[in-house]
Amino acid sequence: MWSYTNFQEFLTYIQEQFENATLLNDKLNGDWEALSVDQFTSTVKRCAAGLRFYGVEKGDGVAIISETNSRWLVMDLAIMSIGAVSVPMFPNVSMENLEYQLKDSGVHFIYVDTDLKKDYFIEQSHRFKKIITRQSVDSSNDRLTTFQGLLRQGQLSLGKSGHYLYGSHIPVYPGDLATIVYTSGSMGEPKGVELSHRNLIHQLTHIKEVFHLESGIDSAVSFLPTAHIFERIVVYFYLSRGISVFFVPHVKLLGDIIREVRPTILTVVPRVLEKVYDKMVSKARSSSLFKRTLALNAIQRANHRRANTPPQRIDFFYNKLVYQKLRKALGGRLRLIISGGAPLSGRLIRFYSNVGLDIFQGYGLTETSPVLAANYPGNNRHGTVGPVLPGVRIKIASDGEILASGDNIMMGYHNRPKETQSVIDPQGWLHTGDLGSLDDDGFLTITGRKKELQKTSTGKYVSPIGIEQKLCAHELIGNALVVAEGRKYVSCLLFPAFEEFEELRKKWGFPYLSLQAFYGHPQVQEALANHIECINLSLNPWERIGNYHMVLRELTIEQNELTPKLNLRRNYLYQTFLKEIESMYHQEVTS
Repeated sequence: MWSYTNFQEFLTYIQEQFENATLLNDKLNGDWEALSVDQFTSTVKRCAAGLRFYGVEKGDGVAIISETNSRWLVMDLAIMSIGAVSVPMFPNVSMENLEYQLKDSGVHFIYVDTDLKKDYFIEQSHRFKKIITRQSVDSSNDRLTTFQGLLRQGQLSLGKSGHYLYGSHIPVYPGDLATIVYTSGSMGEPKGVELSHRNLIHQLTHIKEVFHLESGIDSAVSFLPTAHIFERIVVYFYLSRGISVFFVPHVKLLGDIIREVRPTILTVVPRVLEKVYDKMVSKARSSSLFKRTLALNAIQRANHRRANTPPQRIDFFYNKLVYQKLRKALGGRLRLIISGGAPLSGRLIRFYSNVGLDIFQGYGLTETSPVLAANYPGNNRHGTVGPVLPGVRIKIASDGEILASGDNIMMGYHNRPKETQSVIDPQGWLHTGDLGSLDDDGFLTITGRKKELQKTSTGKYVSPIGIEQKLCAHELIGNALVVAEGRKYVSCLLFPAFEEFEELRKKWGFPYLSLQAFYGHPQVQEALANHIECINLSLNPWERIGNYHMVLRELTIEQNELTPKLNLRRNYLYQTFLKEIESMYHQEVTS
């Protein structure tokens, strides 16, 4: 049986083990363009040889700034297969963070496959040794070339044998640095996480022990950014099992592509599951009286029925008339929906389970390559993030912090030895910063974030994330920021649901109101107040929201207010909206 210890060997493994005519698939001009196993591996080799020709040496960093597609994987695997260091960056990263990451990583080679940043890099080409773009470039600028030009040069370098890369010229070892992945920096500057070939291969080796995929039977849709370690390792796992992967060029096309491709596996973040749920509720409410009553009753049943209890007659009835349609809207073949990147509410897990779609929630960090624990078929316990992944060791410190060790633990933070020492102790345990517990069966539960715990002026600790999730469960709220640190009571900033605003205006019967007028309308304000009152009933007295303020503008990645994963940049937001925050503590408490 073939095995591999680095990504040079991984490429050979894929080529030798699988035959799949539609391994990787991109949607171009309405049609699918497929790469077979042989086409993919040969393209990677040509790309790698082209990089070598242009001067990329072992250990050199190469930045990838691209949308998620097959070319992203070709470039990433080509870089790592010659012992160079892949440095992925989000296409929509703020310019401030982009410049920081470029400087910190010290890259001299850039692959840019996005209109968002192409012009910038062409203008700044003098700063780098080579810029590789997707589209045509100025042929008089010798620092620029295209992806196709890179492949042509690579083919010339390979010659007839095609084996130039895989001799003693470029040895790659498990302990070699493979990639630098920048964290989102929600609480400060992004940190470059150094991951070795051993770190990443560890994940592929052990994920296959709990998730079983079969080439020719299973297929996957990928829409999350591969610049994030979660989707990146998932897609490499797909490749390691030889299954077909279909890339979504824009998230707005996700529903159409899922219905067309009918995948068996899908990886998501909780926000996507929230939107699917909200859309289902919205569609039900806009239906005729009979359909509306039927659908809303079915949704309520799925929301409140205890998961994993025997179905009753009414459940079979709702399944045939309502739940089956939802599953069909998601392709009708999904057997694995894997959620990561952020905590998933118990309400959503219960709902999807009751409509016949099991969600398998996992947990990990960029620093752990990333998976530490995951629920999987046969071992799916709601409310937990699953059993610890084979090959990973977890223990709970005396203060409740989750500590992890194993071959998946990062090499360290790039250019930050002191910060590395602050999170990896002398015994090799990584201090995750998350709080949790392990039950007798080895299932891990996350109970909070150590660094994000906020202490009120009365000495009580508040975990903001859970409260923010409850707030955002309402259709009127797009984002929420809890404020408690050093304050006499908890308050929050609320942000409108911008993506759904047009639909919300119609639904609430105010189709012509402006954003300001809509959120200032007495009915809307009453709904928000009632929502917060209901949330407060479920919270401890010191956690209850004493005041809130609606900020009538959208948070964006470009303004450095959200991370590329759409997480809040808390410290930045606290400073940006300091005036609004202070005003809440000079008003009367609402509850």
